[in-house]
Amino acid sequence: MPVGYVADAFVALHADSDGVGENSGFKMAHGSRRGPYEDALLNDIKDSYGAATGLDYDATHITSSMKGYFAFNWSRFQHAVAAHTPAVILEMGYVSNDDDRALMLDHADTLANAIASGVLKFLDETPRSKIFGQDLVVPAFPSRPSRPSSSP
Repeated sequence: MPVGYVADAFVALHADSDGVGENSGFKMAHGSRRGPYEDALLNDIKDSYGAATGLDYDATHITSSMKGYFAFNWSRFQHAVAAHTPAVILEMGYVSNDDDRALMLDHADTLANAIASGVLKFLDETPRSKIFGQDLVVPAFPSRPSRPSSSP
Protein backbone atom coordinates (compact mmCIF):
# COMPACT_ATOMS: atom_id res chain seq x y z
CA MET A 1 0.00 0.00 0.00
CA PRO A 2 1.37 3.43 -0.86
CA VAL A 3 2.23 5.71 2.03
CA GLY A 4 -0.78 7.83 3.02
CA TYR A 5 -3.10 6.23 0.44
CA VAL A 6 -6.18 8.42 -0.08
CA ALA A 7 -9.52 6.97 -1.18
CA ASP A 8 -13.22 7.62 -0.62
CA ALA A 9 -13.40 4.28 1.22
CA PHE A 10 -11.11 1.34 1.97
CA VAL A 11 -12.28 -2.18 2.81
CA ALA A 12 -9.82 -4.96 3.70
CA LEU A 13 -11.34 -8.37 2.90
CA HIS A 14 -10.35 -11.38 4.99
CA ALA A 15 -11.61 -14.80 6.02
CA ASP A 16 -10.98 -16.00 9.57
CA SER A 17 -10.44 -19.42 11.13
CA ASP A 18 -11.03 -20.73 14.61
CA GLY A 19 -9.04 -23.89 13.87
CA VAL A 20 -11.90 -26.28 14.64
CA GLY A 21 -14.92 -25.08 12.63
CA GLU A 22 -17.17 -24.17 15.54
CA ASN A 23 -17.46 -20.43 14.85
CA SER A 24 -19.64 -19.09 12.06
CA GLY A 25 -20.55 -15.63 10.86
CA PHE A 26 -18.81 -12.45 9.80
CA LYS A 27 -17.24 -9.63 11.77
CA MET A 28 -15.99 -6.13 11.13
CA ALA A 29 -13.88 -3.47 12.81
CA HIS A 30 -12.18 -0.16 12.29
CA GLY A 31 -9.41 1.51 14.22
CA SER A 32 -9.98 3.82 17.16
CA ARG A 33 -7.86 6.69 15.80
CA ARG A 34 -9.88 7.26 12.66
CA GLY A 35 -12.15 9.85 11.15
CA PRO A 36 -15.86 10.39 11.74
CA TYR A 37 -17.16 8.17 8.91
CA GLU A 38 -15.91 4.67 9.79
CA ASP A 39 -19.05 3.78 11.74
CA ALA A 40 -21.24 4.65 8.75
CA LEU A 41 -19.05 2.63 6.35
CA LEU A 42 -19.00 -0.33 8.74
CA ASN A 43 -22.77 -0.25 9.32
CA ASP A 44 -23.66 0.07 5.63
CA ILE A 45 -21.52 -2.93 4.69
CA LYS A 46 -22.63 -4.88 7.76
CA ASP A 47 -26.32 -4.43 6.93
CA SER A 48 -25.91 -5.28 3.26
CA TYR A 49 -23.59 -8.24 3.86
CA GLY A 50 -25.70 -9.76 6.61
CA ALA A 51 -28.91 -9.49 4.59
CA ALA A 52 -27.39 -10.97 1.42
CA THR A 53 -25.43 -13.82 3.01
CA GLY A 54 -27.70 -14.81 5.88
CA LEU A 55 -24.63 -14.98 8.13
CA ASP A 56 -24.90 -13.73 11.69
CA TYR A 57 -22.72 -10.85 12.83
CA ASP A 58 -20.07 -12.19 15.22
CA ALA A 59 -19.32 -9.29 17.54
CA THR A 60 -17.95 -11.69 20.18
CA HIS A 61 -14.74 -12.54 18.31
CA ILE A 62 -13.61 -9.09 17.13
CA THR A 63 -9.95 -8.90 18.09
CA SER A 64 -7.52 -6.14 18.92
CA SER A 65 -5.58 -7.23 15.81
CA MET A 66 -8.61 -6.34 13.72
CA LYS A 67 -8.95 -2.94 15.39
CA GLY A 68 -5.22 -2.27 15.00
CA TYR A 69 -4.99 -3.59 11.43
CA PHE A 70 -1.97 -2.00 9.76
CA ALA A 71 -3.83 -0.74 6.67
CA PHE A 72 -5.85 1.78 8.66
CA ASN A 73 -3.49 2.34 11.55
CA TRP A 74 -1.89 5.47 10.11
CA SER A 75 -0.62 6.64 13.49
CA ARG A 76 1.58 3.55 13.80
CA PHE A 77 2.40 2.42 10.26
CA GLN A 78 3.72 4.43 7.34
CA HIS A 79 2.10 2.19 4.69
CA ALA A 80 -1.50 2.82 5.68
CA VAL A 81 -4.45 4.75 4.32
CA ALA A 82 -4.53 8.45 5.09
CA ALA A 83 -6.32 9.56 8.24
CA HIS A 84 -9.23 11.03 6.22
CA THR A 85 -9.92 7.77 4.35
CA PRO A 86 -12.79 5.80 5.92
CA ALA A 87 -11.45 2.27 6.40
CA VAL A 88 -12.74 -1.04 7.77
CA ILE A 89 -11.77 -4.69 7.86
CA LEU A 90 -14.35 -7.34 6.98
CA GLU A 91 -13.83 -10.96 8.02
CA MET A 92 -16.27 -12.47 5.49
CA GLY A 93 -16.72 -15.77 7.34
CA TYR A 94 -14.77 -18.63 8.85
CA VAL A 95 -12.83 -20.82 6.41
CA SER A 96 -12.68 -23.44 9.16
CA ASN A 97 -16.51 -23.71 9.13
CA ASP A 98 -17.84 -25.92 6.31
CA ASP A 99 -20.95 -23.81 5.68
CA ASP A 100 -19.15 -20.44 5.79
CA ARG A 101 -16.40 -21.76 3.50
CA ALA A 102 -18.94 -23.16 1.01
CA LEU A 103 -20.76 -19.82 0.96
CA MET A 104 -17.52 -17.93 0.27
CA LEU A 105 -16.39 -20.36 -2.44
CA ASP A 106 -19.67 -21.23 -4.15
CA HIS A 107 -21.40 -17.84 -3.91
CA ALA A 108 -18.55 -15.37 -4.25
CA ASP A 109 -20.72 -13.19 -6.49
CA THR A 110 -23.29 -12.83 -3.69
CA LEU A 111 -20.60 -11.74 -1.25
CA ALA A 112 -19.03 -9.32 -3.75
CA ASN A 113 -22.39 -7.76 -4.62
CA ALA A 114 -23.27 -7.36 -0.93
CA ILE A 115 -19.96 -5.64 -0.18
CA ALA A 116 -20.30 -3.41 -3.24
CA SER A 117 -23.87 -2.49 -2.26
CA GLY A 118 -22.74 -1.47 1.21
CA VAL A 119 -19.87 0.61 -0.13
CA LEU A 120 -22.11 2.28 -2.72
CA LYS A 121 -24.72 3.11 -0.07
CA PHE A 122 -21.99 4.68 2.04
CA LEU A 123 -20.66 6.70 -0.92
CA ASP A 124 -24.17 7.85 -1.88
CA GLU A 125 -24.83 9.08 1.67
CA THR A 126 -21.35 10.45 2.31
CA PRO A 127 -20.03 12.50 -0.60
CA ARG A 128 -16.33 13.13 -0.80
CA SER A 129 -16.95 16.83 -0.10
CA LYS A 130 -18.06 15.69 3.36
CA ILE A 131 -15.17 13.26 3.87
CA PHE A 132 -12.44 15.64 2.73
CA GLY A 133 -14.16 18.99 3.35
CA GLN A 134 -12.87 19.69 6.85
CA ASP A 135 -9.70 19.28 8.81
CA LEU A 136 -9.63 15.99 10.63
CA VAL A 137 -9.27 16.22 14.38
CA VAL A 138 -8.08 13.03 16.02
CA PRO A 139 -7.61 12.31 19.68
CA ALA A 140 -4.11 12.65 21.06
CA PHE A 141 -2.10 9.60 21.91
CA PRO A 142 -2.79 8.51 25.46
CA SER A 143 0.02 9.55 27.71
CA ARG A 144 2.25 6.80 28.94
CA PRO A 145 3.05 6.69 32.61
CA SER A 146 6.61 7.72 33.21
CA ARG A 147 8.94 5.23 34.71
CA PRO A 148 10.26 6.05 38.13
CA SER A 149 13.90 6.94 37.96
CA SER A 150 16.13 4.43 39.60
CA SER A 151 18.88 5.69 41.82
CA PRO A 152 22.11 3.69 42.05
